[in-house]
Amino acid sequence: SIDNIDDFTIEHKIPWLDNDSDLFWDLDNIAFSHNRCNRPHHESKKVGEHGMAWCHRCEQFLSKSRFDKRSSRWNGLDWECKTCKSDRVKNSDWYNK
Repeated sequence: SIDNIDDFTIEHKIPWLDNDSDLFWDLDNIAFSHNRCNRPHHESKKVGEHGMAWCHRCEQFLSKSRFDKRSSRWNGLDWECKTCKSDRVKNSDWYNK
């Protein structure tokens, strides 16, 4: 049971982002759950040819050697290539202090 309003969330049963936007407004497409049980919808995996990985920042398949390792991801590689990561860090407020 949900005993505290901070634990209460509303979610879509069928993700609407990559589907018909009418699903967003469909009251039969919502469910109530605990905050800890509610997981965001993830994009489909982008699987390329052997030795290649998808960079979510520059949106292209690149050689796996151009990615840092990240054991928590399904392919063991970071979600952005080393070049994009370097550019992002160099352009951040933290880096430019």
